[in-house]
Amino acid sequence: AEGQVHGGVAQGIAQALFEQVNYDPSSGQPITANLIDYLIPSAPDMPNYTAGRITTLCPNNPLGAKGIGESGAVGSPPAVVNAIVNALSSFGVEHIDMPVTPEKVWRAMNGEKTMTTVRITINGTAQQHDVEDRTLLIHYIRENSRLTGA
Repeated sequence: AEGQVHGGVAQGIAQALFEQVNYDPSSGQPITANLIDYLIPSAPDMPNYTAGRITTLCPNNPLGAKGIGESGAVGSPPAVVNAIVNALSSFGVEHIDMPVTPEKVWRAMNGEKTMTTVRITINGTAQQHDVEDRTLLIHYIRENSRLTGA
């Protein structure tokens, strides 16, 4: 069981810091399609940590059994990202998207906002706008396409 928890924590740390699928903007082809380009950490990349657990039986089956591997994978990404945001709070950073790459940290420390080019076709009309990351689609449509939903 401890190995499952350790593997889950490693998977969550990788999700928070490394894992991202990138595409060629001109062709749409993935450029992180193999394990050379898509970073997956190995044991030496992981910090030392101790897993603890509290045993409680599941009331929904006769054995009282539960899954355990997901526990590390679910809790570790927000723990890592929250630690980074806390460390960057003196720079005014309140949020940073996963994966938290060194470039994103550097940009956040220097007050740079990350932008994404959005291409969308609405009613047959193609549109392209640069928007700040974390822009909700509904806000993008309302602000840039003059659609009110009424």
